[in-house]
Amino acid sequence: MSKDSWNLPTRYLAFILLLVARSVVTALVVSALIAYALSPLVNLLRVRLPRRLAVSLIYVIFLAVLVVAPLLFAPWIVRQAGSFEAELLRLQSDVESFMGRLELLGLPFPASLPPLDIQAALADLLHPTQLLAIFQIVSANLVYVLIALVSIYYFLLDAERLRDWVIDLFPAAERSDVQRLYERIRLVWGAYLRGQLILMFFVGLLTGLAMAVVGLPGAAFVGLLAGLLDIIPSLGPAIAACVAILVAIFEGSLFLRLDPLSYAILVSVIFIAIQTLENVWLRPRLMGTRLHLHPLLVFIGVIGALALSGILAALIIVPVMSSVAIIGHYLWRRILGLDPWVEAVELLETDLEPVD
Repeated sequence: MSKDSWNLPTRYLAFILLLVARSVVTALVVSALIAYALSPLVNLLRVRLPRRLAVSLIYVIFLAVLVVAPLLFAPWIVRQAGSFEAELLRLQSDVESFMGRLELLGLPFPASLPPLDIQAALADLLHPTQLLAIFQIVSANLVYVLIALVSIYYFLLDAERLRDWVIDLFPAAERSDVQRLYERIRLVWGAYLRGQLILMFFVGLLTGLAMAVVGLPGAAFVGLLAGLLDIIPSLGPAIAACVAILVAIFEGSLFLRLDPLSYAILVSVIFIAIQTLENVWLRPRLMGTRLHLHPLLVFIGVIGALALSGILAALIIVPVMSSVAIIGHYLWRRILGLDPWVEAVELLETDLEPVD
């Protein structure tokens, strides 16, 4: 073994620092995406206001939305908390009744479920060991949220300076090419953002209309929630679906004569159908057309990133693939001694609209 090898405590420290660095990088990536989405609003206000004042105003509005949005759920949660156990017991009874009517290969399903004990479950949750684990998770997430919130402000305020600083890291002879690559990649991300907004509008509108057709109370709110959360792959639609299913169980339909279990299943099927339509057909075609990628490549990229690297990777994989294609095209033509600013990159520049 080399005399310069790290001892065991040093290895553990390096490993912990790598984990922390990965989490911080995740927070920075999320904050950069949010700042990029908010930057058009800042540029709109900069026509009449100084940049710092425009950034501060948009940032305060953004924070206000983050605070107000959860408060909108609070009254409904408080109203339903008192009857939560009774509703779960009623749902258990409906499930047992439903299972009692099913048969598999001519044999009946077991018609009873384990007894539901909410108080025992809460006691387990409030055990000191569980409370400590929850406190550790919440504390860590609060740190990353704080990093992200602070980073959003400075990304909005100093985006141009950060861009110039990165470009200046390259040799002077290459800076013009780097600037042109940056502009084309910026067009890609702008096109992706507009495409994502179109998808969010479509999902929100379709969900709201479908929920209204089956008589879900608060259909417009559920549609709005589904549209806003659609930007988060997998998790966002799941949260919106859970909210809709809870409303279906607690409130029932405004006009359909269905028991809570059957109505909740109907709402779930509608959400699954909308998400299947979006992920299998609409997203690949829309993003593939806007970013000059084959729809199958978009579909496989999103599913693969979600399975291998999680939600954040799935969120950015499509524009990352298009950006890599631009850089790869540039490097390949440079290696061959050809002009890198023609063919695919030129086509991309023609089709994508610039972002302010």
